[in-house]
Amino acid sequence: MKTKILSITAALFLYANGYSQVGINTMTPTSTLDVTAKNATGTTTNVDGLLIPRVDRERAQSMASIPTSTMIYVNSFATGTQTGTAANIDAVGYYYYNGTIWDKLNTSSGSNTNIYNSDGSLNGNRVVTQAANTLAFTGTAVNAFSVDGSTFSVDAANKRIGIGTTSPANKLHLGNDVGSSVTDVLGKKLAVYNNAGGTDFYGLGINAATLQFHAASTATAAPGMVLKGGGNVGIGTTSPTSRLEISSGTSGISGLKFTNMNSSSTPTANAAGLAVDTNGNVVVQNVVQKAMVKGVISTTSVAANNSPSVGPFTQLSYSESLDVGNNFAVNVFTAPRTGYYMVDANIIISPSIDWNLSTNELYLDAQVNGTTTLANSTVFSVATNASNWGPTVSINGLVQMNAGQQLTIRAWMNNNNIARTIQTGRTSLSIVEL
Repeated sequence: MKTKILSITAALFLYANGYSQVGINTMTPTSTLDVTAKNATGTTTNVDGLLIPRVDRERAQSMASIPTSTMIYVNSFATGTQTGTAANIDAVGYYYYNGTIWDKLNTSSGSNTNIYNSDGSLNGNRVVTQAANTLAFTGTAVNAFSVDGSTFSVDAANKRIGIGTTSPANKLHLGNDVGSSVTDVLGKKLAVYNNAGGTDFYGLGINAATLQFHAASTATAAPGMVLKGGGNVGIGTTSPTSRLEISSGTSGISGLKFTNMNSSSTPTANAAGLAVDTNGNVVVQNVVQKAMVKGVISTTSVAANNSPSVGPFTQLSYSESLDVGNNFAVNVFTAPRTGYYMVDANIIISPSIDWNLSTNELYLDAQVNGTTTLANSTVFSVATNASNWGPTVSINGLVQMNAGQQLTIRAWMNNNNIARTIQTGRTSLSIVEL
């Protein structure tokens, strides 16, 4: 046996010196070392091949000054540790030294062990430099691509993205968790901006039947505006009871302001006003059309009378020229509402003859449900009973009336027992509701 080894060694030495190439089982090597199978074909059971040094992981890990491209076969990874130059040695197999670390050779029927055929773990940080190249993933599954379970999920079947869910129901679905209240930090779902401390939140949140709108909110702050499931919107309140409810937080301040409208703006014709009821609801104000009556007298004369300070009263009749609200009928004004009414009436007697030389009297009054509320009179004497006397008297003032009460105008004269004619064109009545 020794003779054969020495002979082969000598032959190799001589052949190598002559040609700088070594051949085993060949006299015409075609490379630095050319090993040719002794039995390239046939059914012989003799072994042909190259036997690589076999070591365990600990031995490979202990080697120093290893030339690049050195090859070994690790027959056990139960020894040593998966660190240093042995960081990749986690299985039995062929390894080569790449100048830094032992690296695996391809051992699975010509296929690499990679994400396309095997699960695995990164041994360190990795960077994919794409430059101008693109990286695309295609799929047809609901959860075709995911990161850390439901943290991020791509539904390739329906073209949806899930964050916090692996079965998104919309184009972007932020999971099914909601806040337990408007101040629960878990309800703050989508941030347009937030600082590193999470105390300057701008974005959207959600709790039961409530969509939250936040601006500069701290982690546990309530939203500045909410939209409830029933359609109510709250600004400054998280529990609106109407379609729009505004809370300024200050008593007596509505929180609603119009930039281009104020108390000096020109009113719009035929428009109703707004008011606030006892519950704070904005309502259309009941704009009252105030009652107004104007007319001229249609009674032609005052009855004859010769008794001083007393006599038969004449209820005056009027022809209306204006009656807003239709409150004047059959010479009686009926108050449409409780309040104050300005009453202005006068009577002028036409000139005539046969006056009493000592005393003549003219009385005018306004009565509400039979009670005199305004009254005036004039008492005059004449030097002659020639036809140049035409006395005048008027009443003017505020009358308080309850809704439904009735007002009438009356007159009487001590007129020497002669009916006196009234100047109809100049005797008038005016009633205005305040």
